[in-house]
Amino acid sequence: MPLDGLFTHALVHELNELIVGGRITKVHQPYPNEIVLVVRNNSTNYPLLLSAHPTYARAQISFIPYENPQVAPNFVMFLRRYLEGAKIQSIEQIDNDRIINFFVNTRDELGDIQSVRLTLEMMGRHSNLFLVRQQDQRILDLIKHVPADQNRVRSLMPGATYTLPPQQNLINPFTSLDKLAPLVLDNPSEDWAKVIQSTYQGFSKESAQSLALALKNATNTMQQAKDWLSGFENLSPTLGIKSDQSLSFSAFNWPNTYRSQQSYQSLGELLDAYYIGKAERERVNQQAGTLIRIIKNELKKIKIRKRN
Repeated sequence: MPLDGLFTHALVHELNELIVGGRITKVHQPYPNEIVLVVRNNSTNYPLLLSAHPTYARAQISFIPYENPQVAPNFVMFLRRYLEGAKIQSIEQIDNDRIINFFVNTRDELGDIQSVRLTLEMMGRHSNLFLVRQQDQRILDLIKHVPADQNRVRSLMPGATYTLPPQQNLINPFTSLDKLAPLVLDNPSEDWAKVIQSTYQGFSKESAQSLALALKNATNTMQQAKDWLSGFENLSPTLGIKSDQSLSFSAFNWPNTYRSQQSYQSLGELLDAYYIGKAERERVNQQAGTLIRIIKNELKKIKIRKRN
């Protein structure tokens, strides 16, 4: 499944169990769009990856090794001032959207306690990671600065007031399932996935199809839907291989058409298995593209010098 609002719900559930109450001991920025917070909790170090990558945005405990740049970027230096030594108070999802808030208590320059939060928006190419001061919702800094001429909906620069992205008028399935039974009764079964996706917040196409499949032979639609949704808290992380050899992941072993599948102990381990090849190939391609651009620019300079 894509990392939709439902899977985000599962991630928040797992992260709350593992790292809330823990202390941030280190902050790294191994890649331009990704931060790693090392959280010490219950005598264990948890590397928390917060990725605002345009394709692979996610939040997870990740044990994939990484190398830090020789010179720390400005953003990670800024985060270290606020976060190193701070304690994670709570982790919350915004409704059933792909937005996670990490609430942290830290101390300012005078030693007074200050509440800040990291807000991760996992929105494809619009993904971003913010450090926000709770008192006045002021953006202290963010991993991607977006000029006003590129985003007229809201300001995405340090000093601006943080506002949520535009919201769709959809229902959070974890707080209200009242409309589900009549929707199922009033529509033919082949339309259920589309109806679910257009009514409830956070459903990707694949997750809507899975719920529709679960409801197909149910005698009690409402209870079956509740049981299906409970899988995003009673986790059984599963990596599936489809008939075309492509991979798919799910928070639990839901109704599916996988050719084969493998179970994992945690969502972090599951996502590591899913992303390790994909993310590494993407990074290699990006680095290769950067090198090619540098070489082309140097060749242009050499040609200009020869002409002169």
